[in-house]
Amino acid sequence: MTSEDSRFSFRSLAPEQTRSAGVALARVVPGDGIVLSLSGGLGAGKTQFVKGLAEGLGLDPSFVTSPTFAIVNEYRPQTGPQLIHMDFYRLESEMALEEVGFLDLLALRAVLAIEWGDRFPGSLPADRMEIQLDRTIENEAPHPTTSVEKSPREFRVAALGPVSQKALRSWRDSQPWKSATESD
Repeated sequence: MTSEDSRFSFRSLAPEQTRSAGVALARVVPGDGIVLSLSGGLGAGKTQFVKGLAEGLGLDPSFVTSPTFAIVNEYRPQTGPQLIHMDFYRLESEMALEEVGFLDLLALRAVLAIEWGDRFPGSLPADRMEIQLDRTIENEAPHPTTSVEKSPREFRVAALGPVSQKALRSWRDSQPWKSATESD
């Protein structure tokens, strides 16, 4: 695989585009599911992206909430893989992953979207997609009508392993917008 097959980046200009990116990815994930490690600061758009995943899997995105306190939220569509939305933010150790049943969740046929997945990268499967979301308002002259929630987001995506690389290629090719830059 070339690095073009395993990395790309793009910019989302609005929450609706962040959500659309999630819809597009959900439509190309393998039937057996995929692990997505989502990282980025508070308010970067991780939950908005997962709402898009839900919509793309045929679920009502209005039911998707941040699992910060629940740790795990599960959503089951009528067909296809279920969506499991986890949040590692409040977990103190890898031992806590075992206590919340993380290994059991990995064995399911599911799209497993993990917010703050970068906290315990050694516990994640080798074949996964890492999605870094960053607000870019700090890097630009703020416009008086641009709120932090509506500021652009920069997505940096890396696919680690053959399943996630195949999904990344399909996702990248399905995007309604062009990737901002192809990473190497």
